[in-house]
Amino acid sequence: GLLQPWKGKLFEVSVRDRLNNGEWVGEYHLDPGQHAELAVSATQPGWDMQILNADGSVADLVQLKATNYVAYVESALDRYPEYDVLATSELASHQGTVDGLSVSDLSDTQLDPRAVRHRRGR
Repeated sequence: GLLQPWKGKLFEVSVRDRLNNGEWVGEYHLDPGQHAELAVSATQPGWDMQILNADGSVADLVQLKATNYVAYVESALDRYPEYDVLATSELASHQGTVDGLSVSDLSDTQLDPRAVRHRRGR
């Protein structure tokens, strides 16, 4: 339970960085001139990441969820239906059946800080 906020933040930072490096993350890819930014506040209601155009206008606002539980995503979509959700790969079987859900190739397991330290040899 104590690791979940860390996993969520690591997921957000990983998605932002990968997008800004020109990579695809799930169905998301930045157009030329766009960049991704995380919400300034950890308690930002509704969305976690914004995709900004070169002129600073908002192209998209997205909820990011590192979770194994589709009910958590469905609850977020019910509460904020105007924002789609990009989730970790554990929810791949629900993509296409849950409107507004996109899935990344990052898994919730990969985001465990203990596993990240182990992979880096610490």
